[in-house]
Amino acid sequence: MLGVIGRLSRRSAGREETTLRPRTGVSARGGAERGAEHADPRRAFGARCTAGGPWRRTAPSPVRTAVVRVDRTVELAPESGIQHTGGVSVTPNASPASPDLVRLVGAARAVFFDFDGPLCRTFAGHPAALAAAELRAVVRRSRFEAHPDWADSDVPHRILWGVRKELADTGAPAGGDGDALVAELERVLARHERVAVTSAEPTPGAAELVRALRVNGRRLMVVSNNAPEAVSDYLRRVGVAEQFDGVIGRDAGDPLLMKPDPHSVVQAVRRVEIRAGECLLVGDQPSDHEAAYAAGVPFLGFARDAAAVARLRVGGAAHVVSDLRQVLAALTG
Repeated sequence: MLGVIGRLSRRSAGREETTLRPRTGVSARGGAERGAEHADPRRAFGARCTAGGPWRRTAPSPVRTAVVRVDRTVELAPESGIQHTGGVSVTPNASPASPDLVRLVGAARAVFFDFDGPLCRTFAGHPAALAAAELRAVVRRSRFEAHPDWADSDVPHRILWGVRKELADTGAPAGGDGDALVAELERVLARHERVAVTSAEPTPGAAELVRALRVNGRRLMVVSNNAPEAVSDYLRRVGVAEQFDGVIGRDAGDPLLMKPDPHSVVQAVRRVEIRAGECLLVGDQPSDHEAAYAAGVPFLGFARDAAAVARLRVGGAAHVVSDLRQVLAALTG
């Protein structure tokens, strides 16, 4: 269970207030289907999220600025061991960069991007459900006993993680049929991802931000739960591969190292040889925030809609933007 204790701190002078009420008792499985391909894979096992409310957001004033601040304590899932206390600011796509965002971006000597979401919509033209269907078929043929919380999932990463977790929990011997099954699932998922990136939709402003960050001397990495080959294919396709120092993708040998495990973020910090506190991870899922927090890396949330904002808030993200052009404005002044 994930609980939130909220205390609203609002600045409403001259602004109309609207109320954003997150659903309470929302199944994490249902929420993850929307951001399916890279949501927290641990939620395959029935984790649920209960969000306190209401949250309030201020509607834009004539100068098109709005700030959301929610002071709260967020207790993450028991296995995370993380507690985060702090305020949340959300910068809408029509407003200038906030001072907090300017400071956050300005302090980063290296910027890490989650792939699906901040850089593109990976499965925009090749549905993730197609990959999940093939993974489920592979599991059925193997006669592996599927856990009920992911047996019918349309989230392929959830299936891959779930099989590996079940094998680990039951003490399956290394090098046996279980490892062969995980390897086959990895091959199938990686193949679908490489097909998917040929029709992935670029996130508006992403390429411009990447190039501007590089011009301004930032080291750049992709830190993703996707196969590194698929990520590299996409970066070459959109002409930004040369802007990045490297790609840290899913470890084909151990899917349990996918985010929210901090493994990939730690690897990126080591690759750029910059202190963790001087790096910044841009991600669109609570699992991205959890991985960054555990690695000591500051985090900037990217949310396309109100539901995504709510998920990031519950996950503890202190800074959220709804348009990457806000980050570009913070960088260039």
